[in-house]
Amino acid sequence: MSADASVKLTANINLEGSESKQWVPIGSDDTKPFKGKFDGQGYTISGLYISTDKNFQGLFGYVSSDKEIKNLTVSGKVVGGAGVGIIVGAMNQCTIKNCTAEGSVSGIGIIDGGIGGIVGA
Repeated sequence: MSADASVKLTANINLEGSESKQWVPIGSDDTKPFKGKFDGQGYTISGLYISTDKNFQGLFGYVSSDKEIKNLTVSGKVVGGAGVGIIVGAMNQCTIKNCTAEGSVSGIGIIDGGIGGIVGA
């Protein structure tokens, strides 16, 4: 998927994540952010699994450039460094609207960064 794509989900997705099948976030950091629009259209992405000590972890690692993520439920487990959230690890000038996160989120060795259910930082 292009970093500046406009995406509409058309069905529920089960990522079936596990220790051996971990999700790699869309938009890895502030030098390679996701700069698109994502409309979940009320669907759910389940089975998200990430366990690492890297920063910017979530379905989307880093989102930038005045974009929007909306109408989405994401469930799973996310462990990372700083900037950790189930939907978005970290964002800059982005709108999150009508989204729900279910599951667990934690950070490893956080010095300066955030952790949150929907958005970490």
